[in-house]
Amino acid sequence: LLAPTVGALALCAIRQERHALVRRVAVAATGVSLLAALKVVWAYQPSAGGYQFEAAIPWIRSLGIGLHVGVDGLNALLVLLHAICAFTGVLISYAIKERVKEYYIFYLLLITGVFGVFLSLDLFFFYFFYEMAVIPMYPLIGIWGSDSKEAGVVRFSKEYATMKLTIYLTAGAVVALIGLLWLYHSAGTKTFDLVALEQHFRTAPLDARLQWWIFPLLAIGFGVIAPMWPLHSWSPIGHAA
Repeated sequence: LLAPTVGALALCAIRQERHALVRRVAVAATGVSLLAALKVVWAYQPSAGGYQFEAAIPWIRSLGIGLHVGVDGLNALLVLLHAICAFTGVLISYAIKERVKEYYIFYLLLITGVFGVFLSLDLFFFYFFYEMAVIPMYPLIGIWGSDSKEAGVVRFSKEYATMKLTIYLTAGAVVALIGLLWLYHSAGTKTFDLVALEQHFRTAPLDARLQWWIFPLLAIGFGVIAPMWPLHSWSPIGHAA
């Protein structure tokens, strides 16, 4: 999580015309993440199960917000998959010739956001990293994306694709945020910590009537972002571009 963040900050200090150095920094940042992800998968203990490699940094104690990260067996594999895609994506992006520095800054921020989604055990930061991953996608598609063509004819422009993607993801994020805040308020524990909420709901389950209202908000909101059928219509156009 830290390596691509540091990489993006380092790129801000490098001159625009130094394309080779920019690419080396991006390779180094994603390479460190890949090595760390390999170590996580190798060292994870399936027999113990649960969350491992946890780290928690309190932030706003009055609201119960803190950077709490860790992985379970499923997330460990997703982190490795993302690390492989991020590293190979940097190599493939050597073909980028226009505004190379800006491209890699946005790309590393996107990588950071996705790592954060897979690692976060705090609902506030889970949502934060989701949004952090969405923001760089707008310029990445709008500037460096490509039009969708059929038989040589443009069917969807990259501008259309990035606007549709942004509108759908923003709408889904707003719906999901309402559900998360409602869940936070209803729990009464004053914490966004996912592990603490899970333990609380085991002994004090959420009222069934509230679940009927909160669950659709989370399912639809994150269903759009994920994207899940039938809320996925933006994805083929946006991701293709």
